[in-house]
Amino acid sequence: MFPRRLAILVAVWLLAAALSADPSISLAIVPCGNLSLYHGHLLERRAAAALAAEASAPWAPVDPALVARTLEDMAAPSPPGTGEIQALCSRLPAALALHGTLKTAQVDATSARVTLTVELLEPLSGESVGKATVEGRVQSRDPLPRDQLLDQALTRAARAAMQSLGAVHVVGQVAPPVAGKPLTVLLTPGVWAPVKSVLLLLPAAADRQARPVAAAAIESVGGGAAVLRLLGRRDAPAGGEIAVWVGRLP
Repeated sequence: MFPRRLAILVAVWLLAAALSADPSISLAIVPCGNLSLYHGHLLERRAAAALAAEASAPWAPVDPALVARTLEDMAAPSPPGTGEIQALCSRLPAALALHGTLKTAQVDATSARVTLTVELLEPLSGESVGKATVEGRVQSRDPLPRDQLLDQALTRAARAAMQSLGAVHVVGQVAPPVAGKPLTVLLTPGVWAPVKSVLLLLPAAADRQARPVAAAAIESVGGGAAVLRLLGRRDAPAGGEIAVWVGRLP
């Protein structure tokens, strides 16, 4: 009897720890497209590197050099399309992908300005779960090398882009599936999880960087639970998965 009771206590403790722990979401940051009039100097990769440098926890960015190398091995176009990004995330692997486009890149001897549009992509479904357009500006009293000014502007734009993405957080646990009824997640009291929220469903017993079992969108909320619609999956959710908020559908 005691071993069984101990096992139950350990299971409860592990579940509480899983629900309270901050998730670590692996993020593939794709080299940016470039629609600006400034070309060369590996600007697309420098923008991706700036985004990776500004991606703090819970984001766990994949090494940008590995991302670029994998895309080259795939012979993917530049910039890659949704299908190529999905394949990239499967190869790395990565739970989400961030890709962007440089709309503006202007620089002179004392100033620089960049405008960057970013989009967060859920690769199981190919759905966009977050978008933002941000700007980075820098002004210097004295003339500086143009690449130095441009890098400073990219850093400011990248910081604003990462801050624009919503705060990733655990919202609850997937309830055991019932035949003929929609999948639901039991919400943690007081958690923010509105309709159209996109959730990654992570294995409860795995580490914080586990690959998602599935991605789902919240269709309705009530009675301490949310009804889910699966967007894409690797395996059918069995119940007990940790549901992590990562963004919203348009």
